[in-house]
This record gives sequence, C-alpha cells and structure tokens, in this order.
Amino acid sequence: MNPYTYVISLRVKHPTQDLSYLDSLLEIKAKGGWLAGEQRMTPKGTILDGRYTDSYWYSVITNDPEESDNIDIETSLEEWTNKLSTHSAELNRITNEGGTIEYFIWIYCDRNLGIDISPNLMKNISSLGISLGVVCDP
Repeated sequence: MNPYTYVISLRVKHPTQDLSYLDSLLEIKAKGGWLAGEQRMTPKGTILDGRYTDSYWYSVITNDPEESDNIDIETSLEEWTNKLSTHSAELNRITNEGGTIEYFIWIYCDRNLGIDISPNLMKNISSLGISLGVVCDP
C-alpha cells in the first residue's frame, strides 16, 4: 500500500486542431476540452470575455483510489507511456506543430514522500513529447 493516493490526467493543447479525435485514437474518453476560437466559459457554462487561443483536450487516465493504493505512480506512468508509444507519430506531430502534451499528477498525502522516476522512464516520456506536471495536496 502506498503512503499516498494520486490522480493522473493527460492534457493536450494544439494551436488550431480539433482534438476530439483523441478519444478514439487513444481509446479514452475526454473529461473536457474546447476548440481554439470558441467563446471562453466556466465549467458551469457562464460566458467569460475572450475566446480560447488553443484547442484543449484532457482525460483522467488514473482515478481509481484502489488503483493508486496498489500501483505506484511510476508504474502507472510506465504503463501509460507504453500504451501511448503506439501513437508516437501522432503525439510528435502535435508537439511539432506547437502543441503540448502533459501528464498532470495530483498527489494526496499526509506526510513527506519521494517519487523516483527512472532515467529510462523519463527518456520514454520525453521521446513522446510529454511533460510532467506535479501538484501535492495534503
């Protein structure tokens, strides 16, 4: 059992392209997103000033508390990186066109902890053009 729980989201931005096709390509359902040029709004639908400058797509890829209890962050990242590697050409195209791809990790813990991501895993994540964002929440 891990001394923490976590949630990992996959976040993708692109300057112009509609990213909704990622649902079928990656075989995961989007949790949210928008198109470049659409009116900005809050998650509840309240209209905000301006328009979105980039298209955005995101999905929560690990959110089962039991999973985060039994599988450490490193193993989850490795499994998802292996799965996403079959789409490396498409992911690299997104980043080559000015887009970004990110694993965004929320860690929930009540004490200090360390996460060790091996050089090999960092290399594999990087080769897909994926960055890591980490937030710890006590």
